[in-house]
Amino acid sequence: MIAVGISVAGLAFILTGLLGSDRGLLEKYQMHGLFSLGNVIQMVSSAVGHLPTFVTALDAAAAAYFGWAWWTGGGGDDAKRRLRSALKAFAPVRRTAPQGAS
Repeated sequence: MIAVGISVAGLAFILTGLLGSDRGLLEKYQMHGLFSLGNVIQMVSSAVGHLPTFVTALDAAAAAYFGWAWWTGGGGDDAKRRLRSALKAFAPVRRTAPQGAS
């Protein structure tokens, strides 16, 4: 019964993406983000509900594709910016050895 509730939540995200895109309320990358999120939830539902493996694999593949489409379509711009700023803290710095080292 829990798997059905989880599945309905995933379908709600997918349906929201479809309707929002159809009515012009969402950009394409936003629709892809909702599809990806919905398919991740569907994948969890498939695993919890003990559905056949290929169903879970299809949900995982769809989530990966739509996640990639969201990331490359402009949806990941803020995340990319945050990752770049965090990466600067780990930039290598050349340091000279202490005088006592041989």
